[in-house]
Amino acid sequence: MPDKIKKHADAPRRHRRFWSGLCIGCLLWACGGCCGPTALERDYGKSWAYNKAVQVVNPEAGLVATPATGLPPRASENAMKAYDKSFSGKATGGGGGTTINLGPMSTGGGGGN
Repeated sequence: MPDKIKKHADAPRRHRRFWSGLCIGCLLWACGGCCGPTALERDYGKSWAYNKAVQVVNPEAGLVATPATGLPPRASENAMKAYDKSFSGKATGGGGGTTINLGPMSTGGGGGN
C-alpha cells in the first residue's frame, strides 16, 4: 500500500512541471512575436521600388545606347584586371595569395622557461 501512495504523490509534481513548462513555452513563443524586423528584412523591396521610380522618371532609358554612369572604361578595365590577377597569386600589392593554415596548432616550441 505505501507504493501506491508514493506513485500518486508524484502526480502533482508532474502536473506542476508540465504546466510550468507549457507556460514558459507559450511565453517564449509570445515574446518571439515582439522581435522587430532584422536589418535584411527592413531592406526588402527597396531595389524594386527604386527601379520602378527610375522607370517612371525616364521610361525611355532602355532605348538609350549610352552606358550607365560609373567608372570610365579604362579605369574599370584596370580594376577588373587587378581583380583577376588576385586569384592567380601574381598580384602586386594588396595581399593577394595569402595562405592561412587552419590545421591543428603544434604544441611546444618557442624559447621556453
